[in-house]
Amino acid sequence: MSRPVADDEWGRRRLVEIAVSEYDRDTHETPQDHENFRTGIEAQVAVVEEWWAADITCDERRGFDVVKPKGMRTVSDLRSFLDEEDLADADDDEVLVAYITGHGVSRGSEIHFLLLPDSDRNRVLNTAFQTAELVTTLLDSRATHVLVMVDSCFSGVLRRDLSRRLAALSDERRGLKSLVVLTSADEYTSPRLEAFSRLLKATMTHFRTQSAGYALPYLSYEDFFTAMTKVFVPSLMADVQPVWPEESLQRDKEHQEPSPCLPNPAYTAEPDVVEPARSAVAWSPADLDSYWQSRASGRPSPTPGVTDWFFTGRTAQMRRVTEFLAGDEGTLIVTGEAGSGKSALLARAVTLSDARFRADETYRHVIEATEPDLLVPEGAIDAAVLARNADTDELTAALYEALTGRPPERGAGVRTADLILDHALEYLRREGRSLTVVVDGIDEARNPTRTITDLIRPLSEQWSDDGRPAVRMLLGVRSAHAPVAGGGGGPPRPGSQPE
Repeated sequence: MSRPVADDEWGRRRLVEIAVSEYDRDTHETPQDHENFRTGIEAQVAVVEEWWAADITCDERRGFDVVKPKGMRTVSDLRSFLDEEDLADADDDEVLVAYITGHGVSRGSEIHFLLLPDSDRNRVLNTAFQTAELVTTLLDSRATHVLVMVDSCFSGVLRRDLSRRLAALSDERRGLKSLVVLTSADEYTSPRLEAFSRLLKATMTHFRTQSAGYALPYLSYEDFFTAMTKVFVPSLMADVQPVWPEESLQRDKEHQEPSPCLPNPAYTAEPDVVEPARSAVAWSPADLDSYWQSRASGRPSPTPGVTDWFFTGRTAQMRRVTEFLAGDEGTLIVTGEAGSGKSALLARAVTLSDARFRADETYRHVIEATEPDLLVPEGAIDAAVLARNADTDELTAALYEALTGRPPERGAGVRTADLILDHALEYLRREGRSLTVVVDGIDEARNPTRTITDLIRPLSEQWSDDGRPAVRMLLGVRSAHAPVAGGGGGPPRPGSQPE
């Protein structure tokens, strides 16, 4: 399963609206045409805001702040807006979604121009705005996640325009597949008013249909484009063109992961099954209710009237993990091939150890159906974090916050790993037992080697004077071999037993 996107991972979220509707009346053949265009643009913007705007979405944590120019008539006005919003200098933790709509022309060139109220169609180089200038402003910022939607005539010409301009991006920015640009038309056609927003509206309806089965708070681009394909009606909707990034296997792979640019319009937040300290690795309500109670339970599909809990096929590994958590060894490594079930094993252990889960009547049958020697002791795991896609500093900070309930101190010379060790030693003195943590997906960290040398090793090597580990660790690491659970944990200490 994909790693869920956490709402607190990102900073400011902005929906940038560049919607031009108030053209001079001679732009359209009749006053009614002019009014129809104005109201059509308003309707398009309303659909975009229904999906993304913070004051409309049912979950404000996932909504975006709407920013748009006021009284914009000239190229200078639009450039002033970009400067005022400081979009070129957006931070790396910001999430940007832009919607650009209005009359567009290319005049047979490889450049797309967005016409503004005071534009002269015979002097577009000076009086119209080069759409790619706006797009590159966003893509060349520091923001890691950017989605730009250009809903304008002939906007598909941006494919060639951007390919030329974005050659000047840094190698790092060019490598980001999370910078996405799509258009509502190819380079030869003009989309009808509301054709793109009609497609967006139908896509929203698709996700809001319970049978669609999208339970995570954010969608992937694969989800997004697949749903568009399903609802697409050629005579009514825009033929959307993804124009950046360029096609590649790497793009397709990364677009399978949820994106903070795509809040799921059907998502309804559910209370966590476990305490926040363990939620990154534990089962979610969706996991328990639709995944684990069917496929991982050993049943090929949900059986009406059957609520027994079955978790079979890994009894020896489960027993080894349970024995470790009930004992005092320093480190246990759970390893296996991709899809072998090591993360499922760790999720099971983390969830069963949690006091909130154990007290929830909804899942009492899970506890009652678990064999006593496979039932993880309540309170055996103090914190659990997921290393996937995290750099070492992020992972260390997440572990500290999971253990203490507060973010680490920031300051020169302060190492978060040392703060964790200080906290662990103080806890050992006060409570008389070691802290136990789970770290899964170590091989999928941004820098697995540094994660091991700068975080895992220092924690594993810290022992008390009487031979007890300061931090006991249950680690998940992918390998090319069949799944096993093996012990380790640094230099032998008095009373320790080798595997």
